[in-house]
Amino acid sequence: THSISFNRCNFKCKFCEFHFRDQQYYREYDKEEFEDMVDMLIQRGKNFKFTGGESTLNPNLLRDLEIVRKFGGKIYLDTNGSNPSVVKKALEKKLVDVVGISMKGVSPIEALEKSGVQKSILCWDNVLETIKICSEDSNVKVIVTYVCYNDVKKETLFDFAKILSKFDNVYLKLNNLIGDKHHSSEEMKPVSVSFMKSFANELIEKYPEWKDRVILILGKDAISDYKSINFQ
Repeated sequence: THSISFNRCNFKCKFCEFHFRDQQYYREYDKEEFEDMVDMLIQRGKNFKFTGGESTLNPNLLRDLEIVRKFGGKIYLDTNGSNPSVVKKALEKKLVDVVGISMKGVSPIEALEKSGVQKSILCWDNVLETIKICSEDSNVKVIVTYVCYNDVKKETLFDFAKILSKFDNVYLKLNNLIGDKHHSSEEMKPVSVSFMKSFANELIEKYPEWKDRVILILGKDAISDYKSINFQ
C-alpha cells in the first residue's frame, strides 16, 4: 500500500501523536509531479491510502484521487468524517473503494472531549452524516474506527455498535492504544487483549449480524502485518 499523507488536521485528539510530530516531511507538489509518482508506484502495487492529518482538508484531494484512478489504482480514503461534502463528491465521482472513518465517541459529549474541537457538528453530526453517505454506496466498503484505552467499558462499545447498526455496509474496527502510533501518556494506556476479544465475542453472540464485520487491531504488529489483524 502506498500512503499519501497530508500535514493538517482540524482535530486535536487526545490519543493522537500527529500534533506532537514534526510535520516538515510533507511538501507541496504539482499535478505533473504527482502523476509521475503514481505512474512509478503503480508498478509496485495498486493500493493507495490517502491519510493525514485529515485528508479531506487537502485542496488537491479530488484531483489526486482522479489521477490514481486514471492509472487503475484502488483507493482507501482515511477521514475523521468532519467534511461529508468532500467525501460525497469523491463517491459521486467513483474515486474511492474503501472509506475509513474515525469516530471519537459514542455521544456528542465524548466526541467533543476526545477530538479537542469546540463544536459537536464537526466531531459528531458531520461524522454520522459521512457514515450515512458512505453506507448508502454499495460499491464502497465502510470501516468505522474507535480507539480503546484505559478503562473503556463494554457498555460503551455496545453503544458504539448500536449506533453503527443503523447503517448498512459498515465494519466495526477497534484499535487498541498503540504507543508507537498514538500519543501515549500516564493517563492513557492500552486495554488488555483479552478484554477486546471478549467484547467481540459477546457482541457477535448477542448480535449475530456483526459476525465477520469486526476488526481488532490488538497491537503494533497489526499496523504493518496483515496476518496480525484479528477478524471476528
